[in-house]
Amino acid sequence: LPTELTNIDIKDNQRPFAHGAFCNVYKVENYAIKCPRVPTVIGCDIEDAIIHEIFLSRPMSHIPNVLIVYGGIRLPTY
Repeated sequence: LPTELTNIDIKDNQRPFAHGAFCNVYKVENYAIKCPRVPTVIGCDIEDAIIHEIFLSRPMSHIPNVLIVYGGIRLPTY
């Protein structure tokens, strides 16, 4: 990770600037942080998650700094 992202901090009241069925996208520093909304994906949900990742990544390909985070941070509760 870049040094400015060694301690990722998403505020409890921070709203995502993009979201989908499986993830929210937050802005931290100069980066877009894509965080799953579900803690784990198991069984038949794996295929749906992969399809969703492909669908979401294509329109976001113009964003230069997209960092996908799978766990390790506390997400806001809605």
